[in-house]
Amino acid sequence: MLGLDGKRMVSYDGPCVITNVRCPQPQYQKIDVYFQAEVDGQTVTFVVEDKTDTEVHGERLARHLEVVVGDDEEEDLIKPIYYKTGYVFSNEREAVEQEGFSVFQVQDMADFLDGQSATQENEILRQYAEYLAVYLLEPRITALRGWDLTSTRAVGVHGGAPRFADRSI
Repeated sequence: MLGLDGKRMVSYDGPCVITNVRCPQPQYQKIDVYFQAEVDGQTVTFVVEDKTDTEVHGERLARHLEVVVGDDEEEDLIKPIYYKTGYVFSNEREAVEQEGFSVFQVQDMADFLDGQSATQENEILRQYAEYLAVYLLEPRITALRGWDLTSTRAVGVHGGAPRFADRSI
């Protein structure tokens, strides 16, 4: 996972040193977020597809990778990321991973931002971390607390969330 303040990236292989992060470019060649960074001396291009409650459609992910492979930018590695703040269904996860993208969900982002000194120092990151906590994570937790999972009666308590009452599920 990318760490902003200590220029560290934690992956399955362990911590990495990140330097020379080039400013993210929104909508570069219709890619939601594109940026490059040096990770352990290698140039890594990050391709981020950002979704809320919709699923990817068509050949969008494959086109993103084709664009990056075919552009004039030099890189040693490409890290495609599918970031979704809504629920990721198993068939969606499977399709995204089959395209070579890593799934990154809202909880992953919250974990990433938590404890980063850059989150406190950067107003945009701080506001986004607060948004995740207040509008996405806490309401989900509150809604689940109101459910009686031992019966077919479940009542969501979050405004705007689906409510089930006296209904067989």
